[in-house]
Amino acid sequence: MPKINWGQAASEALLILVGILLALAADAWWEERSERLQEREYLEALASELDQMKAHVRSVLRDAEDVVESGRVLLEVTPDWQSAVSTDSLSVLIAELSSEVAWAPPTTVYQDLVNTGAVVVIQSDEVRLGLNELMEVISWVDSRQLRHNEFFWAEMEPYFRLHIPLLAVFGWDALAVPRDSWIPGDFVRTDEFRNLVAAKSLTALDVQDGGEELMELIDEVRGTINVAAGGL
Repeated sequence: MPKINWGQAASEALLILVGILLALAADAWWEERSERLQEREYLEALASELDQMKAHVRSVLRDAEDVVESGRVLLEVTPDWQSAVSTDSLSVLIAELSSEVAWAPPTTVYQDLVNTGAVVVIQSDEVRLGLNELMEVISWVDSRQLRHNEFFWAEMEPYFRLHIPLLAVFGWDALAVPRDSWIPGDFVRTDEFRNLVAAKSLTALDVQDGGEELMELIDEVRGTINVAAGGL
């Protein structure tokens, strides 16, 4: 029976063990490197999406402000609109009040992170918490915007259809009731009309308040992402 060289066997076993450990370490290093590269890509994409979101929210705030302002003017002039504005100006004010606020902030990158589970590659707790808070505000404004737009179709449009030739006010041929040129009647002085104007203005104010809060939060999260990425 040949004699076993235990020293040589131990050396060979040690070399094998070291080789396995090195391979495992290399795999772990490569996986970590891949995750950090993926994290960087997601942070860059999130930063770009937040910039787009900020531009969108800025546009929404302008739309909401127009609705609020037209509502304010309408409430001021309707008690005696004939001495305050022309028929055409009254039409413009009502059209501006009735405008829909196009709320659709981009969230594709965030949704992809959540849906694929890739959010775990983002190491910064501040970034993850900031994104969650951002989405909560977006959802809240979304509910206000939905209420704002649905209010018109549920309450104002039927009322306007009854009293105003929609073609004259909105240019909606399909919805227009054939009628002579619009001569505003007493309906613009009624409490019902003024209540509709006030309610539409208040829903726009909700969107405006939420949008302003979101603008501040976007800047905060954008700064947190910038730090986590080491500068973008």
